[in-house]
Amino acid sequence: MSMARDLARLFQPNSVAVIGASSSSAKISYCCVESLVEGGFGDRIYPVSPHSSEILGLRVYPSVASIPYDVDMAVVAVAAGLVPSVLEECAREGIKGAVIITSGFKELGTEWGAKLQGDIVDIANRARISIIGPNTMGVVNPHQHLNATFLPSFKDVTPGHIAVITQSGGVCSFMLHSAINENVGISLAASLGNRANVDFADVIEYLGDHPQTRTIAVHIEGVDNPRLVVDSASRLVCRKPVVAYKPWGAIPAKAAFSHTGSLAGRHEAYEAAFRQAGVVTAQDTTELMDVAKALALQPPAQGNRVAVLSLQAGPGMIAASACHRCGLALADPSRQVKDSLTTLAVSPSFSYNPIDLAGAFTRSGADHSLWLEILELVLSDECVDAGLLSALYHRLDRPFIESVASLVGQRGLAKPLVVCRDSPLGAARAEIAMLEENGVPVYPTPDRAVRAVAGLVRYGSVIERMK
Repeated sequence: MSMARDLARLFQPNSVAVIGASSSSAKISYCCVESLVEGGFGDRIYPVSPHSSEILGLRVYPSVASIPYDVDMAVVAVAAGLVPSVLEECAREGIKGAVIITSGFKELGTEWGAKLQGDIVDIANRARISIIGPNTMGVVNPHQHLNATFLPSFKDVTPGHIAVITQSGGVCSFMLHSAINENVGISLAASLGNRANVDFADVIEYLGDHPQTRTIAVHIEGVDNPRLVVDSASRLVCRKPVVAYKPWGAIPAKAAFSHTGSLAGRHEAYEAAFRQAGVVTAQDTTELMDVAKALALQPPAQGNRVAVLSLQAGPGMIAASACHRCGLALADPSRQVKDSLTTLAVSPSFSYNPIDLAGAFTRSGADHSLWLEILELVLSDECVDAGLLSALYHRLDRPFIESVASLVGQRGLAKPLVVCRDSPLGAARAEIAMLEENGVPVYPTPDRAVRAVAGLVRYGSVIERMK
């Protein structure tokens, strides 16, 4: 890793100091302490301020030097002009990780801001301090109950296996809030901000050996050295998939220099570099998280032939149409499977793909055991590479969904499976959680489910190409 940075001090610290902590609940620096406390990090939180004695029940220290314990990481929330002296104090006390919340550096596009950022980089590099930021939202590690941000709401992030790395704090924020709403598990999250001396390449390399991370989701605006990012990703993708989204399109001239202080590079060049490295690309943040979730829970598909099975004919047709738009082929089942389906079918006329389970394979009521038999039969077919099951909510279908989750959890299926299921006001939340706990990703619309399948197919082709 460049400059031998120990990023574990940033992402897995044993203790955290909050420098510039305020006792006023209206201040961001108070929210930094609040986030750590409400996140359950424990009593290894050390607020630093000469103006307070206690914040949220924690003793406040007048300086970093007055803390009588070892400190792994500092959350810095002071005025921009004070950051260099704060880093000097951190260096003297042996602190090796810093999350600099403060803005007012290179992102301003001014000579003064660029010089100030250069000063903190010089200090940090001399002292071997790894910096997230400046101009960052911070770092979240749900497995360690670490919420080193100014957003206490991240306490509700579910521990899981997707690492979220963004440039923008705002993007990281809405991605994590979306993950909370959809119960998507996160292994680690960080907004890199201005990337003073820790860049995407460093974090991707670190995540390669991070045991809780199975998939890496990256939002990138632009980087100073794209080759480093591409090289780091290419060394990793056969072990852990990397999914990336870079905004593109017409960018106003004033916005070309982004709010994180990096030049917003050409989308086409990044797309080509990502493809060469084996990175799976997404077209928006929803697809970024959907594909990352699929890859965290299911194996890659070995081809693009998809079987669509649906409890409702209409959503099945929408999924079939979406497959066509995403470059996926509707699988043509083998003669043996077709004959078996014909024998099992109640309706004399039915489609082999999409398969209308409720319409063509229901003897009386909801025939759950028959539907499960058909699902296994179709996904065992050598002419099928992946399956999509659309089962929009009805309480009578609950036993079928539970049996699918049980089947995958106990025996598994021959091919990757994605499920489309949703309900009003979270009525199916428990069933969805059961599916995902057993390794089946669930999406609320057929279109999103298909894009997730397409991600499994694209990653499968990456693995095949890089063998």
